[in-house]
Amino acid sequence: PAATPAPAPVPTIPAGPPVGIEISSAKASSQLKATQGPRYLVDGSPATAWKSATGRVAGSWVEVRFAPAAITRIQVWTGWQRSEPLFYGNHRPQNVTVSFDGGDPVPLRLQDVLGAQRIDIPPELGIVRATRVRITIADVYPARKTTAKDSPTKEVAISEIRLFGIPVTP
Repeated sequence: PAATPAPAPVPTIPAGPPVGIEISSAKASSQLKATQGPRYLVDGSPATAWKSATGRVAGSWVEVRFAPAAITRIQVWTGWQRSEPLFYGNHRPQNVTVSFDGGDPVPLRLQDVLGAQRIDIPPELGIVRATRVRITIADVYPARKTTAKDSPTKEVAISEIRLFGIPVTP
């Protein structure tokens, strides 16, 4: 009888405590203007924001790159977090997919809250040597009229993305 091949080993997360992973670059499917480009996703300030082009909401995406790492957690500030009127005056991501290095997208539902949201990445996903993560927006919490200028807007906003994990040698 033919030998049955052994199942491929599941990649394991390296030992050690998760640390902040330095993001080397950010890009997006679109941007409203230069002062709201993807670099504002990773500038360390939730008071700044990336905003999509007008009317480009569903299907919009943002992507960040970093040195190889086992990503264990993503922290995201949805909407424009500078103020409550700006937050509610812009669309905020609701249902999204997250994919690592172009792999299978994992659906997630984000909360509609001011402040950071923690997204834990289950070890069984085997994300051990990733170098980029893409968040694609399926739909949004709708913008509404607030005291913010031009609200409600026709753009989706994300203020900040931070990554945590364990660096791995390439």
